[in-house]
Amino acid sequence: MSKAAVLAKIRKCLALASSSNEHEAAAALAKARALMEEHGVTDADVELADVDQRSASRPSKASRPPQWEAQLVSLIADVFQCESYLDGANVMFVGVSARPTVASYAFAMVRRIITKQRGEYIARRLRRCKAGTKRARADHFCQGFVVGVERAVAALVPASTGCELARQWMETNLSLRPVKSRVPVATRSRLIGDDYFRGFRRGREVELSHRLDGGANVSPARISAQ
Repeated sequence: MSKAAVLAKIRKCLALASSSNEHEAAAALAKARALMEEHGVTDADVELADVDQRSASRPSKASRPPQWEAQLVSLIADVFQCESYLDGANVMFVGVSARPTVASYAFAMVRRIITKQRGEYIARRLRRCKAGTKRARADHFCQGFVVGVERAVAALVPASTGCELARQWMETNLSLRPVKSRVPVATRSRLIGDDYFRGFRRGREVELSHRLDGGANVSPARISAQ
């Protein structure tokens, strides 16, 4: 019997151990403990079995994501009580129950919104700027947008626990190298503050649906917005 099958059987027994029938509950708990001893399964193994991971695609395999994108990953991970890491063109969210699935969906949705807003902002306000200035100012707009959209994202899910289990799972199953995000290109423009606050205001205007519950050769890397 595989370890996954053993864990599934143990978890089923533990679920039965909450029965209101004390004899049934005691028998189920005894069976669970017997299986754990027979197969060398610890309490930590049972808890970690609840951990899952889901991916959300990125448009680039670049090892250094834009700073605003890294900030968005951190925001989504915090809200949904997940851990996150970069795996090539994917962002991976690790957490318990359905949280990684919903986090990956939320990231993809908000990133699409930001990408669309970025394009519109460039077309409306930055079309006459030089390439380097245009990119830097658009990046600052996106950073402000991420900060502004935080309230809408946080409203999607109530606070809960589970992040510590995800962290333990990552330490057990993954070997991650730290990576820094790519800061906006340097520019002499004095308008980047305006770009940031315009992005912030646009982010604050976003309303998200509350019905969200519905590269093999690339080394994984932990996302960092620092």
